[in-house]
Amino acid sequence: MRSADLEAVLEQLRQAAAAQQRAQEALRSSIEQLAAPAAADPDDASTTGLITTLLHALTHAPTQNDAVHALLTAAIGLLPPSLGAICTETDDQPLTIVGIWHGTDTWQNGAPTDHEVVTQLARRSLDHAIRLPLMHQGIALGELRLWPLDPSAGTAALAGPGRLLALCAGLGLGGLNLKRRLVHRTVRDALTGLFNRRYMEDTLGRELHRAYRGQSEVGLILCDVSEPSAGSDSGDRALQAIGGILQASFRGSDVCCRMGEQRFGIILPDAGLQDTHRRAQGLLQSIAEIRLPGAGVGTQVLACAGVASFPQHGRSPQDLLLAADSALLMATQQGPGTAAIAERFE
Repeated sequence: MRSADLEAVLEQLRQAAAAQQRAQEALRSSIEQLAAPAAADPDDASTTGLITTLLHALTHAPTQNDAVHALLTAAIGLLPPSLGAICTETDDQPLTIVGIWHGTDTWQNGAPTDHEVVTQLARRSLDHAIRLPLMHQGIALGELRLWPLDPSAGTAALAGPGRLLALCAGLGLGGLNLKRRLVHRTVRDALTGLFNRRYMEDTLGRELHRAYRGQSEVGLILCDVSEPSAGSDSGDRALQAIGGILQASFRGSDVCCRMGEQRFGIILPDAGLQDTHRRAQGLLQSIAEIRLPGAGVGTQVLACAGVASFPQHGRSPQDLLLAADSALLMATQQGPGTAAIAERFE
């Protein structure tokens, strides 16, 4: 990793640590505010216990599903009998319902949608709901929606506990959002959005181990872009276009990475040599069709590829990468648009 990239990652880690510290201080402040009136009122003491348990669960939740489960459990005990929905949103996903409760019954995203709780929610109008934003450090994370179980009842009894639940949800989901962003920046290439070299090397080792145990194959493609050069406006646009092609053209199980300035790598689990070679040829054809906005008429994106397969060309990540690299060298010598196959491993 270049020193500039390393410094950028370190700065992201420092920012994440500072943000986590602020979130922990906010959690402590929330607990203290709840604990103040609890000594005089048993109901407040019960509420404080529920919130303390919820905040602890949210702080240690490894995934959003775990956080949503904790919020649904808390909603049943914290709120008067009600119908409610937890909605989340991210940079690449619009507002989505991820959890619903109806009395003591619950539903989470991923479960069958013919559940009675989902049916009950569909019958309610947003016009009659309490809608509370889920926020963390000024970032919108979603929305909490509340209805009384009795449609003729007012929503006043839900407002206070609802705001408290929304505050906790914002803190918990905000911490997970921060972790997700940090992981994304650590394993992703900023320019193309593809995985980086470190992630590829780690994944290749895992895939070869899995293939060895399952007696299956793994294909590997290395692709070099020779023109235009990275760093120039047209070069960066070309790399971004190739990143888009990789994300659109390969399977969800394939792992597409930017390994260097102008080198890409694709791991294809359960793909044989001929299929991998065919995919490499298709990739080069798509790259040759790239047209860069603003580029001169004679500007062309030139690339070639090297193909190797486990176990034919290597049984370790290092051997397979060397085999694909040697095939890439052969393809470079033959000229742009060539996809060469590595020599057989002995």
